[in-house]
Amino acid sequence: MSRVLYIIACAAPPAREINRLIEPAQEAGWDVCVLATPSATKFIDSAALEKRTGHPVRSDYKEPGTEDVLPPPDAIIVAPGNSKYHQQMGVWNMRHASARHPRRGNR
Repeated sequence: MSRVLYIIACAAPPAREINRLIEPAQEAGWDVCVLATPSATKFIDSAALEKRTGHPVRSDYKEPGTEDVLPPPDAIIVAPGNSKYHQQMGVWNMRHASARHPRRGNR
């Protein structure tokens, strides 16, 4: 059974290059799924990505209690990332976080 990788595309011009992540991941045995923020859909070709991955590109929230069209992920890449979505997902740049963490001091 292959591992599932979610690639989450955020709205920025580098999202146009999301394909550069898919092929190496697939060659390494990952089952790749692409999710995009609603604004990121302006930068990607959802139909081409769906054809390449075999999964629909999800760009909207799913309703609670409804079955997900994507398999659960084993790993997640956010590309290109930005602090707004990192914060919402609980992902922080560790140097940034340690500068504000009282036990780690001001590095």
